[in-house]
Amino acid sequence: MPEFQQYLFERATSHFGNPQLPSEVCWFHGTRVPHGTTFREGIFPLGQRLDSLKETILATLDNDQHQEQVRQAFARKGGYAYHFREKITNPMHWGPYAILIRELAFHAESCSQHDYLGMPEIIDDLCEEIRIAGELDLLPIFQERWRPALVKFVAVSDSLVETYLGVALCYLRSALLEGVPDSNSVMCFDGENTPISPERIIRVDFV
Repeated sequence: MPEFQQYLFERATSHFGNPQLPSEVCWFHGTRVPHGTTFREGIFPLGQRLDSLKETILATLDNDQHQEQVRQAFARKGGYAYHFREKITNPMHWGPYAILIRELAFHAESCSQHDYLGMPEIIDDLCEEIRIAGELDLLPIFQERWRPALVKFVAVSDSLVETYLGVALCYLRSALLEGVPDSNSVMCFDGENTPISPERIIRVDFV
């Protein structure tokens, strides 16, 4: 049996004819950031911004004990939590990542995806590391002080462009029948440790 995206794409082309494939595709990078964040320098892989991320996290916290727990967590490189250790040491997890369907960002959990607007994975994982180490929960502080953002950017199409169109058709179908995206609307972008330059960013929505 073909994948449902492929099946729907083939049904559409049999009715409407072969489409003119786009040379570029828009993607949406979901995250949560401190007030004042502009993305004017672009979007970077996690590994290229670990030091600045740590400083941003420390600036968010105004309690000396909380700041010291963050410093220790980064210094031991995830000695307690597997996910935090993987995030800061394994380039496979550095992205940057994005989704094809914007609406998916608001229905991530129902589609078995991480809710990046709720909190970036690296912050969730850091807070897990600190909870295990000292039974201190810093997550509510970031939830209160950081705000969700969707960054729309453009990338050159690749060999999967027909799959992207199939996913878009799946989203239209689920939006019509159910009013929300479903799991067939999931398609992700992996920058593979290459930054998204500011020239490729179309807009930033704080949602």
